[in-house]
Amino acid sequence: MEKEIFGLIGRKLGHSDSAIIHEKFGLKNYRLFEIEPDEIERFLNTPNLKGLNVTIPYKMDVIPFMDEITEEAGAVGSVNTIVFRNGRKIGHNTDVYGLYYMAKRAGIDFTNKKAVVFGSGGASRAVVYAAKKMGAREIVVVSRTGENNYENLFLHEDADLLINATPVGMYPNPEGAVVDPARFKKAFGCMDLVYNPRLTDFLRLAKEAGKIHVNGLGMLVAQAKQAEEWFLDKKIDDSEIDRVLSEVAKARTSIALVGMPGAGKSSVGYALGQISGLPVYDADAEVEKEAGMTIPEIMEKEGVPAFREREANVIKRLSLLRGAIIVTGGGAVLREDNRLNLRRNARVYQIARDVSLLSKEGRPLSKNLIQMEKDRAPFYALARDVLIQNDTDIENAANAVWSDFYENTRD
Repeated sequence: MEKEIFGLIGRKLGHSDSAIIHEKFGLKNYRLFEIEPDEIERFLNTPNLKGLNVTIPYKMDVIPFMDEITEEAGAVGSVNTIVFRNGRKIGHNTDVYGLYYMAKRAGIDFTNKKAVVFGSGGASRAVVYAAKKMGAREIVVVSRTGENNYENLFLHEDADLLINATPVGMYPNPEGAVVDPARFKKAFGCMDLVYNPRLTDFLRLAKEAGKIHVNGLGMLVAQAKQAEEWFLDKKIDDSEIDRVLSEVAKARTSIALVGMPGAGKSSVGYALGQISGLPVYDADAEVEKEAGMTIPEIMEKEGVPAFREREANVIKRLSLLRGAIIVTGGGAVLREDNRLNLRRNARVYQIARDVSLLSKEGRPLSKNLIQMEKDRAPFYALARDVLIQNDTDIENAANAVWSDFYENTRD
């Protein structure tokens, strides 16, 4: 007998966490299938299909090929889960369940609230349906060309809740926010269905404005739980959602180390690699590899600004990694783009050491360390999530980072 096939269909799936999520729920043979629009009908007739999830941009495109859709999927007008039973294709929508979980976990109450939903695709339809079910007083869908658009957004600045249901800010193009939440003075909560990166610009701006902010990983995990119940025709306890979410968040979040030259970032980073099993990337080493020169040689031949530009390009690339340890140079935090990029997918730790213990050897910019530390202190504070002192033992510092990461990394 051929093995039953489970998986996800979409056009570009390099960013997807669905396989690891379903594996943690217990479904080991879950696969990703990238297909083109003209391949949908043929693929849905593949022998031995048992269950499929559907993602961008096919949540509405698959509907004509269903033999049956559930009442909820019909009301939403979007199918994100297909169950194959007795030669029939049954379309479900589990995004609604995922949204309920996402809002509840973040402490966001839709009751009698005005919600603005950005985007008008399949994901937006699920948000609108869920918001109605959760008691929203008014729901406004904003799109580029609709009645409510970005030109007349001022009409809805009295919104209580903002939900991004567009791909803006999603890997591999993380820059940009669909809107700056700060302009919505009354809004208290912001939800972004994007989960890669974990901190989109939309959510970062919401955080800076003091608003509740939550990414889409919780929604993804919760909807996957319900989808797997349909796939396997069995009940999975709701407590499993929190377990899987915690495990996936840890596996998909990086650790970034910043701090003064000579503070021990590289040593702590490699010790962390031994403790965690995560790959370690040293930004300075990556710059030297790409340039074919040492950093002192780069500075001598090209100048400090050229080195900083090379460093920024490397940090931008490394910031897209998930589940890695990223060691940065002492001056990386001086640029705002570096600070923002590091926080997209990483928890950031400043490794600090008493200035009297810092080494100047092989560090062309470390002439006056006391003044350098004073000048850079505000930038380290802006960049970091946690300060770790490293005056004595490398292993102690690495263990302190890992303990904090393990206890506090959750989406």
